[in-house]
Amino acid sequence: MKTLISAMIGAFVLAACSTPTDKPLSSQPHISSAKSSESQQMKMPTLAARWRVVAFNKLTEKELADKNAYLDFSEMPKAHGNMGCNGMMFQANVIGADKIDFGPIAATRMLCEDMKLENAFLRKQSVWNYRFDGNDLILEQKGISIRLRRE
Repeated sequence: MKTLISAMIGAFVLAACSTPTDKPLSSQPHISSAKSSESQQMKMPTLAARWRVVAFNKLTEKELADKNAYLDFSEMPKAHGNMGCNGMMFQANVIGADKIDFGPIAATRMLCEDMKLENAFLRKQSVWNYRFDGNDLILEQKGISIRLRRE
């Protein structure tokens, strides 16, 4: 008798633990055959990357090649970069769908022969409009444009 009761309880527990495979429970997310919004979002460009400066206003990619200028947003909101001379650290916070705020920028204080790019960047306000152009990120502010390319 004890064996029969134990067997019935075991069968009941096993039946209660299993769920039908053709119908998800209401607490489980339903996966449709249409593309999910998550996969569509993955195709959208993201700011979180290291970006090499390829153009800054009238300076071209060729003129910037020896500067190794970059901005790194890989660990947003923490960000860092270099415009050819000094290292910079700052917070990069997205505002809405098309603005980024760099906030106060801390920089090392080395004196370099050519600091035009760095000085031009540091003189600008902290909020920039941004947009993507293929694999490039464009930062714009009051007639100033910076083109960055994902590394």
